[in-house]
Amino acid sequence: MAEDTKPEERDEANSNAVARGMSLGAGLGVALGAGFGAAFGDVAIGVAFGVALGPAIGVALAMAAKEK
Repeated sequence: MAEDTKPEERDEANSNAVARGMSLGAGLGVALGAGFGAAFGDVAIGVAFGVALGPAIGVALAMAAKEK
């Protein structure tokens, strides 16, 4: 991010990236978890892993994309 960015703007950008990452990650995590769960015989376990890991992965990806 540019050096002349104000701390408030940086905080807001980080907050927006985290929110986007959590929502996208949760949605993708549930969808992928359900798919993998169906493939391996237990959709509930797949969805549970998707819900647990999806938001964290989404936030990490959103923050990495924001830094580029």
